[in-house]
Amino acid sequence: MKIKARIVFLIFILLLMILTGGMALNFGNMEATLAPLLISGCIFVLGIIELVREVRSKDEAPPPPADEEEVSLTVVETAQGKGESRRFAVALGWIGGYALGIYVLGFFLTSLVFGFTYLRARGRPWASSAVFAACFTAGLYLIFALAFKANLYPGIVFKGWI
Repeated sequence: MKIKARIVFLIFILLLMILTGGMALNFGNMEATLAPLLISGCIFVLGIIELVREVRSKDEAPPPPADEEEVSLTVVETAQGKGESRRFAVALGWIGGYALGIYVLGFFLTSLVFGFTYLRARGRPWASSAVFAACFTAGLYLIFALAFKANLYPGIVFKGWI
């Protein structure tokens, strides 16, 4: 059996998450330990799921073209690559906009605006977008501000007001 590069990469990710989780346990402070431990644990579980899927999957070669049909794989691959690049750029734009919004407006206001804007861009109705964004922001506030008593960044606009 030939080991796929994806399997080696997933094993590397799993080992990195074990190392990260172990390092987080040595922080000594529960507030400092919780976030890296939760994140590395989630990534570890997702990595295990993907590793099992990779091991179970079979390498399927594309079917050979018929005699009268000639397919240029470079054209197909180029078209797929351009679509992938565009989607990747759009995803990076959303992430970059969210990060910039947190810097300027603060964590909670940006989460409200981001949730609403993202859902509207995906074609959801105004009312459901607004309700979801409000519930999402309220949930973040309950978890981080009230439960964890974390002081999240207020943004450069509201830094003096809050």
